[in-house]
Amino acid sequence: MQIIQPSTPEQLEAFRGLLREWFDFLVNDCGIDMGYQSIEAELAGLPGAYGPPQGRLWLAHGDDHDDLSEAIGCVALRPMRDEGVCELKRLYVRPACRGIGAGRALAVQAIAAARAMGYRLMRLDTGTFLDASRRLYASLGFAETGPYYEVPPDVLRVTVFMELRLAAGDGDGRVSGGKHTTS
Repeated sequence: MQIIQPSTPEQLEAFRGLLREWFDFLVNDCGIDMGYQSIEAELAGLPGAYGPPQGRLWLAHGDDHDDLSEAIGCVALRPMRDEGVCELKRLYVRPACRGIGAGRALAVQAIAAARAMGYRLMRLDTGTFLDASRRLYASLGFAETGPYYEVPPDVLRVTVFMELRLAAGDGDGRVSGGKHTTS
């Protein structure tokens, strides 16, 4: 399996395609109203908040896939308003490609990059019905936490919020260049 950061129009289109599959599943199969997340604007504006220097996108494809339009999974990282806090978003692996470690590899890549970028805390949200995702996140050290952004009540009832400490922080400590410093 190879994981790359999409940089060409074709690679970004492959990322969009995976997200469209993911959103289609959430809306049509799970009945979740994603309207509050402005999905079409996000897709049209990629990389948007997921772009460098504070964000990242990744695509995974299997060793037998030479064409990156045949990507098997994706994940994104974006900064949050609180300094030193980022959000893991859009982790998705095509159903036929699940069970080969692509989701874990993508998540580990994003966590390592977030640490290297100096983030101290990573947050995410996932569905209560996504058991494999919740087990993956727990195995990586994420713990459940309260909501960190406002969501509609019908979505909140099927959402789990989680976070992972990426760097030690004490009082006024801050993360700079991947290393913890104090004033």
